[in-house]
This record gives sequence, C-alpha cells and structure tokens, in this order.
Amino acid sequence: MGTSCGLGKATIRSRSLSRRGSQAHGLRQALPELPFDDVPAAIAYYRDVLGFRINYQQDDLGVMDRDAITVLLIARTPEHKGIGSFGDYVSNADALYEELLAKGAKILGPPVRRPWGLRDFRVIDLEGNRITFAQTFE
Repeated sequence: MGTSCGLGKATIRSRSLSRRGSQAHGLRQALPELPFDDVPAAIAYYRDVLGFRINYQQDDLGVMDRDAITVLLIARTPEHKGIGSFGDYVSNADALYEELLAKGAKILGPPVRRPWGLRDFRVIDLEGNRITFAQTFE
C-alpha cells in the first residue's frame, strides 16, 4: 500500500497516486487537518455520518480514511483554531449525496453541474468545516 511515516504516535499509510502525473519528489495528495473542540465527537461523526474509517485514534487526534483520502481531526488549540475546508474527487457525486443525506449529514444543497467541468455538493461537519465532494465530467 505504500510507505509509512510517523506522526507523533500515529502511523499514516501513504498511497501511490497517479492522478495528474505526480512525480516521486512532487506533491501527491493533500492531507487536511481540521480543528475540533471535541475530537471524539468529530471522530464519531466522520465515521457514522460521513462513512470514514478510523485509521488511528487518541483523545486529541483522529486519523480518518475513506477510499483514497485521509483527514486528520485535531484538537483546537491557539495554533489550530480556525475552521477548515477541503474537497475530494469522487466517482459518483449523486450516489454519495444520497448516502450522506440518508445518514443525516448537513448538506448545503444537491449536486450542481459547474461550467468548469465539475458536478459537486458541499457538506458542513458538526463544527462548521466545509467538505466539497466533486465529480469530473466531459
């Protein structure tokens, strides 16, 4: 599956991604860090509502995976106090929208086809972080 690198006590599995011709020394994949006042509640939300799997968990850190994306849920501190956002490419925006809607996710609207080649929708998590799920089209 790739190499491992340490992050405190956590071990994160890296993935080989071929999208957009990444080179060995270049950028390969974003690793968003989202701050939360209640990390255990955030872990439960990402697992139960958004369908992420727990890769690693401790009181102030959750490492969550879903398919090819990893997200770090971190404790809000003076250094990490903002609200974040990230996006991910998906193979079927409509199917994911229906899945998350059925699980009670706070969705800002149904998937919309954008003139720049994406069909996307946005979700707000329990502390206001925004997640965009986008599907490409021709």
